[in-house]
Amino acid sequence: MNKLLTITGFATLLVLGGCASTTQDSAPVTEATPKVEPTPVVVTPPAAPVVSTPAPVVTAPTAPATTHVVAKEDTLFNISKRYGVTVKQLQTWNKLKGNSIKVGQTLKVVAP
Repeated sequence: MNKLLTITGFATLLVLGGCASTTQDSAPVTEATPKVEPTPVVVTPPAAPVVSTPAPVVTAPTAPATTHVVAKEDTLFNISKRYGVTVKQLQTWNKLKGNSIKVGQTLKVVAP
């Protein structure tokens, strides 16, 4: 590492092989103050903004339907398949003698 030298007075400076000397012995040679390394600056990125999101709406599980209102195209067979029961169960729970049902009629679709 080379050293920085400060020369006071008028003198000619010779640099040979990293050594510095003057042509006049009368000129004083002093070392400069050592170089001070700057303190590194740490840059911290700004914190992410806080974003509030609404809480999800939780609904209670719906209870299975207990009745069914007969529509125009309904049959005991397709109603039984929709609710996972048998035609015989629908007939028993609703006191039906055959397969006849009427539009607007309310049928029980679970065991009473």
